[in-house]
Amino acid sequence: MRSSLPALLALALALGLLGVVGAPGLFPPPEELRSFDAPVMSVKPSSAVLACPPGILDPFEPEEAANPGAIWSTTGLGAGDEPLSQLVVKAPEGAHLELPSGFILAAQSGGELLGLSATGCSAPLTDQWIVLGSTQLGSDAVLVLSNPSPLPSKVTISAMGAAGPLAAQAQPLTVPAHSSLPVLPLGWFADEDNLVLRIQAEGAGVAAFAQLSALDGEVPQGTTWTSASTPTNSAMILGVGGEESATLRIAVPGEEPATVRATILGAEEEKPLTEEEITVDAGTVLAIPLDGASAQEAALELESEQAMIVAVERTWKGGAFPTSTTPWRLLSTSLPSKPFTSAKIPGAETLGRLVASQMSMSTRRQTSVHTESGMESWTAKLIIALPQSAGAGSASIEVAGQRVELLEGRSTILDLPSADASISANTPIRAALLIEAVTPNGTVHASWPVGTAGLVAREAQVSVEP
Repeated sequence: MRSSLPALLALALALGLLGVVGAPGLFPPPEELRSFDAPVMSVKPSSAVLACPPGILDPFEPEEAANPGAIWSTTGLGAGDEPLSQLVVKAPEGAHLELPSGFILAAQSGGELLGLSATGCSAPLTDQWIVLGSTQLGSDAVLVLSNPSPLPSKVTISAMGAAGPLAAQAQPLTVPAHSSLPVLPLGWFADEDNLVLRIQAEGAGVAAFAQLSALDGEVPQGTTWTSASTPTNSAMILGVGGEESATLRIAVPGEEPATVRATILGAEEEKPLTEEEITVDAGTVLAIPLDGASAQEAALELESEQAMIVAVERTWKGGAFPTSTTPWRLLSTSLPSKPFTSAKIPGAETLGRLVASQMSMSTRRQTSVHTESGMESWTAKLIIALPQSAGAGSASIEVAGQRVELLEGRSTILDLPSADASISANTPIRAALLIEAVTPNGTVHASWPVGTAGLVAREAQVSVEP
Protein backbone atom coordinates (compact mmCIF):
# COMPACT_ATOMS: atom_id res chain seq x y z
CA MET A 1 0.00 0.00 0.00
CA ARG A 2 2.81 2.35 0.93
CA SER A 3 4.58 1.65 -2.36
CA SER A 4 1.57 2.89 -4.38
CA LEU A 5 1.20 6.21 -2.51
CA PRO A 6 3.66 8.23 -4.59
CA ALA A 7 1.95 7.08 -7.76
CA LEU A 8 -1.47 8.10 -6.43
CA LEU A 9 -0.13 11.51 -5.37
CA ALA A 10 1.36 12.01 -8.83
CA LEU A 11 -1.93 11.05 -10.47
CA ALA A 12 -3.89 13.43 -8.22
CA LEU A 13 -1.45 16.26 -8.94
CA ALA A 14 -1.76 15.64 -12.67
CA LEU A 15 -5.55 15.65 -12.49
CA GLY A 16 -5.45 18.86 -10.48
CA LEU A 17 -3.28 20.55 -13.05
CA LEU A 18 -5.61 19.44 -15.80
CA GLY A 19 -8.47 20.93 -13.88
CA VAL A 20 -6.66 24.25 -13.48
CA VAL A 21 -5.80 24.41 -17.13
CA GLY A 22 -9.31 23.58 -18.16
CA ALA A 23 -11.07 25.89 -15.66
CA PRO A 24 -12.90 28.69 -17.48
CA GLY A 25 -12.26 32.33 -16.64
CA LEU A 26 -8.89 31.87 -14.92
CA PHE A 27 -6.91 33.19 -17.93
CA PRO A 28 -8.00 35.82 -20.46
CA PRO A 29 -8.52 34.66 -24.03
CA PRO A 30 -5.49 35.05 -26.27
CA GLU A 31 -5.21 38.24 -28.29
CA GLU A 32 -5.99 38.03 -31.96
CA LEU A 33 -2.81 37.46 -33.96
CA ARG A 34 -1.71 40.51 -35.90
CA SER A 35 0.44 40.57 -39.01
CA PHE A 36 3.19 43.03 -39.82
CA ASP A 37 4.91 43.84 -43.09
CA ALA A 38 8.18 41.93 -43.08
CA PRO A 39 11.01 44.20 -44.21
CA VAL A 40 13.57 42.93 -46.69
CA MET A 41 16.95 43.09 -45.02
CA SER A 42 20.23 42.70 -46.88
CA VAL A 43 23.03 41.07 -44.90
CA LYS A 44 26.51 41.47 -46.34
CA PRO A 45 29.95 40.58 -44.98
CA SER A 46 32.57 43.20 -44.22
CA SER A 47 35.46 41.16 -45.64
CA ALA A 48 36.22 38.15 -47.79
CA VAL A 49 39.30 36.09 -48.59
CA LEU A 50 39.64 34.61 -52.05
CA ALA A 51 42.26 32.09 -53.17
CA CYS A 52 43.89 32.59 -56.58
CA PRO A 53 45.72 30.10 -58.82
CA PRO A 54 49.38 30.61 -59.75
CA GLY A 55 50.74 31.16 -63.24
CA ILE A 56 52.28 28.49 -65.48
CA LEU A 57 53.68 25.48 -63.57
CA ASP A 58 56.18 22.88 -64.75
CA PRO A 59 54.17 19.62 -64.45
CA PHE A 60 57.40 17.66 -63.95
CA GLU A 61 58.58 19.93 -61.13
CA PRO A 62 55.34 21.42 -59.73
CA GLU A 63 56.88 22.50 -56.43
CA GLU A 64 59.09 25.04 -58.19
CA ALA A 65 57.81 28.60 -58.36
CA ALA A 66 55.43 29.22 -61.24
CA ASN A 67 55.83 31.74 -64.01
CA PRO A 68 53.69 34.33 -62.20
CA GLY A 69 50.29 35.11 -63.67
CA ALA A 70 48.84 38.62 -63.99
CA ILE A 71 45.94 39.57 -61.74
CA TRP A 72 42.80 41.63 -62.35
CA SER A 73 40.25 42.20 -59.62
CA THR A 74 37.43 44.52 -58.60
CA THR A 75 39.72 45.81 -55.83
CA GLY A 76 41.81 47.70 -58.37
CA LEU A 77 44.71 45.27 -58.67
CA GLY A 78 45.84 44.74 -62.23
CA ALA A 79 48.75 44.78 -64.66
CA GLY A 80 51.96 45.75 -62.92
CA ASP A 81 50.86 44.48 -59.51
CA GLU A 82 52.58 41.57 -57.82
CA PRO A 83 50.70 38.28 -58.31
CA LEU A 84 48.92 36.94 -55.25
CA SER A 85 48.16 33.49 -53.92
CA GLN A 86 45.20 35.01 -52.09
CA LEU A 87 43.10 38.13 -52.39
CA VAL A 88 41.89 39.77 -49.17
CA VAL A 89 38.97 42.11 -49.76
CA LYS A 90 37.65 44.48 -47.07
CA ALA A 91 34.86 47.03 -47.15
CA PRO A 92 35.49 50.65 -46.11
CA GLU A 93 34.64 51.56 -42.52
CA GLY A 94 30.87 51.53 -42.01
CA ALA A 95 30.15 50.21 -45.51
CA HIS A 96 29.05 46.86 -46.86
CA LEU A 97 31.30 44.67 -48.95
CA GLU A 98 30.28 44.26 -52.56
CA LEU A 99 30.82 40.74 -53.83
CA PRO A 100 34.44 40.78 -55.06
CA SER A 101 35.72 39.05 -58.16
CA GLY A 102 39.02 38.63 -59.92
CA PHE A 103 41.01 36.31 -62.12
CA ILE A 104 44.57 35.29 -62.85
CA LEU A 105 45.65 35.49 -66.49
CA ALA A 106 48.36 32.91 -67.20
CA ALA A 107 49.88 32.44 -70.64
CA GLN A 108 52.81 31.21 -72.66
CA SER A 109 53.29 32.02 -76.34
CA GLY A 110 55.58 29.06 -77.07
CA GLY A 111 57.21 26.00 -75.62
CA GLU A 112 55.65 22.80 -74.35
CA LEU A 113 53.15 24.73 -72.19
CA LEU A 114 51.72 26.98 -74.91
CA GLY A 115 48.33 28.27 -73.80
CA LEU A 116 46.18 31.06 -72.37
CA SER A 117 43.91 30.88 -69.31
CA ALA A 118 41.80 33.33 -67.30
CA THR A 119 41.04 31.50 -64.05
CA GLY A 120 38.79 33.09 -61.47
CA CYS A 121 39.84 33.52 -57.84
CA SER A 122 37.58 31.48 -55.58
CA ALA A 123 36.28 31.40 -52.04
CA PRO A 124 37.41 28.30 -50.10
CA LEU A 125 34.91 25.41 -50.02
CA THR A 126 34.59 22.29 -47.90
CA ASP A 127 33.13 20.14 -50.70
CA GLN A 128 33.80 20.67 -54.41
CA TRP A 129 34.42 18.82 -57.69
CA ILE A 130 36.88 19.43 -60.50
CA VAL A 131 36.82 17.96 -64.03
CA LEU A 132 40.29 16.88 -65.20
CA GLY A 133 39.37 14.78 -68.25
CA SER A 134 42.04 12.49 -69.70
CA THR A 135 44.88 10.96 -67.69
CA GLN A 136 46.06 8.78 -70.57
CA LEU A 137 49.70 8.59 -71.64
CA GLY A 138 50.96 12.05 -72.61
CA SER A 139 48.51 13.93 -70.39
CA ASP A 140 49.66 15.86 -67.32
CA ALA A 141 47.67 17.51 -64.55
CA VAL A 142 48.79 19.52 -61.53
CA LEU A 143 46.10 19.94 -58.88
CA VAL A 144 46.66 23.00 -56.68
CA LEU A 145 44.91 23.16 -53.30
CA SER A 146 44.99 26.66 -51.80
CA ASN A 147 44.25 27.33 -48.12
CA PRO A 148 44.05 31.07 -47.34
CA SER A 149 42.87 30.54 -43.74
CA PRO A 150 45.11 30.82 -40.61
CA LEU A 151 44.64 27.12 -39.77
CA PRO A 152 45.71 23.97 -41.66
CA SER A 153 43.02 22.05 -43.51
CA LYS A 154 42.76 18.28 -43.85
CA VAL A 155 41.69 17.29 -47.35
CA THR A 156 40.41 14.02 -48.78
CA ILE A 157 40.47 13.39 -52.55
CA SER A 158 38.30 10.75 -54.21
CA ALA A 159 37.44 10.21 -57.87
CA MET A 160 34.92 8.97 -60.39
CA GLY A 161 35.19 8.12 -64.07
CA ALA A 162 33.17 6.84 -66.99
CA ALA A 163 32.48 3.51 -65.26
CA GLY A 164 31.68 4.99 -61.85
CA PRO A 165 33.56 5.66 -58.60
CA LEU A 166 37.19 4.60 -58.82
CA ALA A 167 38.34 1.82 -56.55
CA ALA A 168 41.50 3.61 -55.37
CA GLN A 169 41.32 4.60 -51.71
CA ALA A 170 40.53 8.25 -51.02
CA GLN A 171 43.76 10.18 -50.67
CA PRO A 172 44.22 12.19 -47.42
CA LEU A 173 46.34 15.36 -47.43
CA THR A 174 47.00 18.34 -45.17
CA VAL A 175 47.23 21.82 -46.68
CA PRO A 176 49.16 24.18 -44.34
CA ALA A 177 47.72 27.55 -43.37
CA HIS A 178 48.23 30.47 -45.78
CA SER A 179 49.73 28.22 -48.45
CA SER A 180 49.10 26.20 -51.59
CA LEU A 181 49.89 22.52 -52.13
CA PRO A 182 50.57 21.10 -55.64
CA VAL A 183 49.46 17.49 -56.16
CA LEU A 184 49.88 15.07 -59.09
CA PRO A 185 46.59 13.11 -59.20
CA LEU A 186 47.61 11.07 -62.25
CA GLY A 187 49.76 8.95 -59.97
CA TRP A 188 46.60 7.80 -58.19
CA PHE A 189 44.11 7.77 -61.07
CA ALA A 190 45.95 6.92 -64.30
CA ASP A 191 44.59 5.75 -67.69
CA GLU A 192 41.22 7.45 -67.36
CA ASP A 193 39.43 9.28 -70.17
CA ASN A 194 37.00 11.25 -68.05
CA LEU A 195 38.41 11.80 -64.58
CA VAL A 196 36.49 13.95 -62.08
CA LEU A 197 37.84 14.55 -58.57
CA ARG A 198 35.95 15.28 -55.38
CA ILE A 199 37.81 17.44 -52.85
CA GLN A 200 36.46 17.42 -49.29
CA ALA A 201 38.12 19.62 -46.68
CA GLU A 202 37.77 20.29 -42.98
CA GLY A 203 37.67 23.69 -41.29
CA ALA A 204 37.44 26.75 -43.50
CA GLY A 205 38.05 24.64 -46.62
CA VAL A 206 40.30 25.07 -49.63
CA ALA A 207 40.06 26.34 -53.20
CA ALA A 208 40.98 23.86 -55.93
CA PHE A 209 42.53 24.61 -59.33
CA ALA A 210 44.25 22.42 -61.93
CA GLN A 211 46.68 22.99 -64.76
CA LEU A 212 46.06 20.55 -67.63
CA SER A 213 48.57 19.92 -70.41
CA ALA A 214 49.54 17.21 -72.89
CA LEU A 215 52.25 16.13 -75.33
CA ASP A 216 51.94 13.92 -78.41
CA GLY A 217 55.50 12.63 -78.50
CA GLU A 218 57.42 15.91 -78.63
CA VAL A 219 54.55 18.00 -80.06
CA PRO A 220 52.67 20.18 -77.51
CA GLN A 221 48.93 19.58 -77.27
CA GLY A 222 48.04 22.70 -75.30
CA THR A 223 47.89 23.94 -71.71
CA THR A 224 44.95 25.35 -69.77
CA TRP A 225 43.86 26.04 -66.21
CA THR A 226 40.52 24.98 -64.79
CA SER A 227 38.88 25.29 -61.39
CA ALA A 228 36.44 23.45 -59.15
CA SER A 229 32.67 23.85 -58.93
CA THR A 230 29.77 22.47 -56.92
CA PRO A 231 26.88 20.26 -58.14
CA THR A 232 23.96 22.11 -59.69
CA ASN A 233 20.67 21.34 -61.43
CA SER A 234 21.05 24.22 -63.88
CA ALA A 235 24.23 25.34 -65.65
CA MET A 236 25.19 27.58 -68.54
CA ILE A 237 28.54 27.51 -70.34
CA LEU A 238 29.27 30.49 -72.58
CA GLY A 239 31.45 30.72 -75.66
CA VAL A 240 30.87 27.22 -77.03
CA GLY A 241 31.32 27.02 -80.80
CA GLY A 242 33.83 27.95 -83.46
CA GLU A 243 36.52 25.52 -82.27
CA GLU A 244 37.82 22.54 -84.19
CA SER A 245 36.42 20.14 -81.60
CA ALA A 246 34.97 20.24 -78.10
CA THR A 247 33.84 17.79 -75.44
CA LEU A 248 31.13 18.31 -72.84
CA ARG A 249 31.64 16.26 -69.66
CA ILE A 250 28.74 15.68 -67.27
CA ALA A 251 29.29 13.97 -63.91
CA VAL A 252 26.39 12.85 -61.69
CA PRO A 253 27.49 12.42 -58.05
CA GLY A 254 24.09 11.33 -56.69
CA GLU A 255 22.43 7.94 -56.42
CA GLU A 256 19.89 8.50 -59.19
CA PRO A 257 20.56 8.78 -62.95
CA ALA A 258 20.22 12.23 -64.48
CA THR A 259 18.18 13.16 -67.52
CA VAL A 260 19.80 16.30 -68.93
CA ARG A 261 18.22 18.73 -71.37
CA ALA A 262 20.93 20.55 -73.35
CA THR A 263 20.13 23.59 -75.50
CA ILE A 264 22.30 25.86 -77.65
CA LEU A 265 21.27 29.52 -77.23
CA GLY A 266 22.35 31.64 -80.20
CA ALA A 267 21.71 35.22 -81.19
CA GLU A 268 18.72 34.36 -83.39
CA GLU A 269 17.49 30.98 -82.21
CA GLU A 270 17.67 28.21 -79.64
CA LYS A 271 18.06 24.58 -80.61
CA PRO A 272 18.48 21.30 -78.73
CA LEU A 273 22.01 19.95 -78.61
CA THR A 274 20.73 16.41 -79.26
CA GLU A 275 17.44 15.09 -80.60
CA GLU A 276 16.87 13.17 -77.39
CA GLU A 277 17.50 14.04 -73.77
CA ILE A 278 20.88 12.96 -72.41
CA THR A 279 20.91 10.23 -69.74
CA VAL A 280 23.87 9.96 -67.38
CA ASP A 281 24.04 7.03 -64.96
CA ALA A 282 24.41 7.75 -61.26
CA GLY A 283 28.00 7.99 -60.07
CA THR A 284 29.46 8.20 -63.59
CA VAL A 285 30.96 10.72 -66.02
CA LEU A 286 29.66 11.03 -69.59
CA ALA A 287 31.62 12.69 -72.42
CA ILE A 288 29.59 14.18 -75.30
CA PRO A 289 31.22 15.55 -78.50
CA LEU A 290 30.18 19.12 -79.29
CA ASP A 291 31.72 19.21 -82.75
CA GLY A 292 29.53 21.34 -84.98
CA ALA A 293 27.16 22.30 -82.15
CA SER A 294 27.41 25.94 -83.21
CA ALA A 295 29.33 27.68 -85.97
CA GLN A 296 29.48 30.87 -83.90
CA GLU A 297 30.23 31.19 -80.20
CA ALA A 298 27.01 30.69 -78.28
CA ALA A 299 25.67 29.60 -74.89
CA LEU A 300 25.04 26.01 -73.81
CA GLU A 301 22.24 25.67 -71.25
CA LEU A 302 21.92 22.44 -69.23
CA GLU A 303 18.93 21.48 -67.04
CA SER A 304 18.54 18.34 -64.90
CA GLU A 305 16.40 17.17 -61.98
CA GLN A 306 19.53 15.56 -60.50
CA ALA A 307 22.58 17.56 -59.48
CA MET A 308 25.50 17.47 -61.92
CA ILE A 309 29.02 18.81 -62.47
CA VAL A 310 29.78 20.07 -66.00
CA ALA A 311 32.72 21.44 -67.99
CA VAL A 312 33.65 21.85 -71.66
CA GLU A 313 37.10 21.10 -73.08
CA ARG A 314 37.84 22.90 -76.37
CA THR A 315 40.67 22.24 -78.82
CA TRP A 316 42.05 24.00 -81.92
CA LYS A 317 44.68 23.07 -84.50
CA GLY A 318 47.81 25.21 -84.34
CA GLY A 319 50.65 25.73 -86.76
CA ALA A 320 52.99 23.11 -88.19
CA PHE A 321 55.44 21.78 -85.62
CA PRO A 322 59.04 21.59 -86.95
CA THR A 323 60.32 18.13 -87.97
CA SER A 324 56.87 16.58 -87.45
CA THR A 325 53.69 15.89 -89.41
CA THR A 326 51.70 16.45 -86.22
CA PRO A 327 50.59 20.09 -85.78
CA TRP A 328 50.54 22.05 -82.55
CA ARG A 329 47.27 21.74 -80.63
CA LEU A 330 45.69 24.48 -78.53
CA LEU A 331 43.56 23.71 -75.47
CA SER A 332 41.11 25.62 -73.27
CA THR A 333 38.37 24.85 -70.76
CA SER A 334 35.01 26.54 -70.22
CA LEU A 335 33.10 26.37 -66.94
CA PRO A 336 29.56 27.41 -65.95
CA SER A 337 28.84 31.11 -65.45
CA LYS A 338 27.17 32.51 -62.34
CA PRO A 339 23.87 34.44 -62.45
CA PHE A 340 24.15 38.13 -61.54
CA THR A 341 22.39 41.47 -61.96
CA SER A 342 25.45 43.67 -61.37
CA ALA A 343 29.15 43.01 -62.04
CA LYS A 344 32.40 44.67 -63.06
CA ILE A 345 34.69 43.66 -65.92
CA PRO A 346 38.09 44.83 -67.17
CA GLY A 347 38.20 47.02 -70.24
CA ALA A 348 40.22 46.40 -73.40
CA GLU A 349 43.03 48.73 -72.27
CA THR A 350 43.49 46.90 -68.96
CA LEU A 351 43.13 43.45 -70.48
CA GLY A 352 45.56 44.29 -73.28
CA ARG A 353 48.28 45.11 -70.73
CA LEU A 354 47.64 41.81 -68.94
CA VAL A 355 47.82 39.73 -72.13
CA ALA A 356 50.95 41.53 -73.37
CA SER A 357 52.73 41.05 -70.02
CA GLN A 358 52.07 37.32 -70.05
CA MET A 359 52.95 36.72 -73.69
CA SER A 360 56.32 38.43 -73.22
CA MET A 361 57.38 36.25 -70.28
CA SER A 362 60.21 33.75 -70.60
CA THR A 363 59.21 30.29 -71.77
CA ARG A 364 58.85 27.52 -69.21
CA ARG A 365 59.89 24.16 -70.74
CA GLN A 366 61.14 24.87 -74.26
CA THR A 367 60.23 22.46 -77.04
CA SER A 368 62.77 19.84 -78.15
CA VAL A 369 63.50 21.83 -81.30
CA HIS A 370 63.59 25.61 -81.60
CA THR A 371 60.21 27.30 -81.98
CA GLU A 372 59.35 30.99 -82.00
CA SER A 373 57.52 32.82 -79.21
CA GLY A 374 55.74 36.16 -79.01
CA MET A 375 52.33 37.66 -79.74
CA GLU A 376 51.19 39.10 -83.05
CA SER A 377 47.76 40.40 -81.96
CA TRP A 378 44.93 39.81 -79.50
CA THR A 379 41.17 40.35 -79.27
CA ALA A 380 38.50 40.12 -76.58
CA LYS A 381 34.72 40.22 -76.51
CA LEU A 382 31.89 39.82 -74.05
CA ILE A 383 29.18 37.19 -74.44
CA ILE A 384 25.92 37.59 -72.50
CA ALA A 385 23.00 35.13 -72.27
CA LEU A 386 19.56 34.99 -70.69
CA PRO A 387 18.53 31.41 -69.82
CA GLN A 388 15.36 30.10 -71.42
CA SER A 389 14.29 29.07 -67.91
CA ALA A 390 14.62 32.63 -66.56
CA GLY A 391 10.88 33.29 -66.73
CA ALA A 392 11.49 36.99 -67.38
CA GLY A 393 10.71 37.07 -71.10
CA SER A 394 13.56 39.49 -71.76
CA ALA A 395 16.34 41.37 -70.03
CA SER A 396 17.33 45.01 -70.22
CA ILE A 397 21.13 45.16 -69.92
CA GLU A 398 23.51 48.09 -69.68
CA VAL A 399 27.23 47.74 -70.42
CA ALA A 400 29.35 50.88 -70.08
CA GLY A 401 26.37 53.06 -70.94
CA GLN A 402 25.29 50.88 -73.90
CA ARG A 403 21.73 49.52 -73.57
CA VAL A 404 21.01 46.00 -74.87
CA GLU A 405 17.66 44.18 -74.93
CA LEU A 406 18.03 40.40 -74.84
CA LEU A 407 15.24 37.89 -75.31
CA GLU A 408 14.90 34.85 -73.07
CA GLY A 409 16.79 31.86 -74.51
CA ARG A 410 19.20 34.02 -76.52
CA SER A 411 22.82 35.12 -76.34
CA THR A 412 24.62 38.14 -77.74
CA ILE A 413 28.27 39.10 -78.30
CA LEU A 414 29.53 42.64 -77.64
CA ASP A 415 32.85 44.37 -78.14
CA LEU A 416 34.73 44.86 -74.90
CA PRO A 417 34.58 48.50 -73.70
CA SER A 418 37.88 50.41 -73.77
CA ALA A 419 37.88 51.19 -70.03
CA ASP A 420 36.94 49.04 -67.06
CA ALA A 421 33.16 48.91 -66.94
CA SER A 422 30.07 47.71 -65.11
CA ILE A 423 27.31 45.41 -66.32
CA SER A 424 23.81 45.76 -64.87
CA ALA A 425 20.55 44.03 -65.71
CA ASN A 426 16.96 44.04 -64.45
CA THR A 427 16.97 40.23 -64.13
CA PRO A 428 19.75 37.69 -63.53
CA ILE A 429 21.91 37.10 -66.61
CA ARG A 430 25.11 35.17 -67.39
CA ALA A 431 28.25 36.59 -69.00
CA ALA A 432 31.82 35.64 -69.88
CA LEU A 433 34.93 37.26 -71.32
CA LEU A 434 36.32 35.53 -74.41
CA ILE A 435 40.01 36.25 -75.09
CA GLU A 436 42.19 35.24 -78.06
CA ALA A 437 45.88 35.85 -78.76
CA VAL A 438 47.69 35.07 -82.02
CA THR A 439 51.14 33.50 -81.59
CA PRO A 440 53.60 32.10 -84.16
CA ASN A 441 52.35 28.64 -83.17
CA GLY A 442 48.59 29.22 -83.36
CA THR A 443 45.79 31.18 -81.72
CA VAL A 444 45.33 30.52 -78.02
CA HIS A 445 41.98 31.00 -76.27
CA ALA A 446 40.67 31.70 -72.78
CA SER A 447 37.31 32.45 -71.16
CA TRP A 448 36.42 33.92 -67.78
CA PRO A 449 32.89 33.35 -66.46
CA VAL A 450 32.00 36.67 -64.83
CA GLY A 451 31.47 36.19 -61.08
CA THR A 452 33.13 34.49 -58.14
CA ALA A 453 32.92 30.78 -57.32
CA GLY A 454 31.82 30.12 -53.74
CA LEU A 455 30.21 33.53 -53.18
CA VAL A 456 26.56 34.40 -53.78
CA ALA A 457 24.34 37.34 -52.95
CA ARG A 458 21.18 36.48 -51.03
CA GLU A 459 18.08 38.25 -49.79
CA ALA A 460 15.79 36.91 -47.04
CA GLN A 461 12.44 37.85 -45.53
CA VAL A 462 12.87 38.67 -41.83
CA SER A 463 9.81 38.87 -39.52
CA VAL A 464 10.05 41.47 -36.78
CA GLU A 465 7.80 41.42 -33.68
CA PRO A 466 6.95 44.76 -31.96
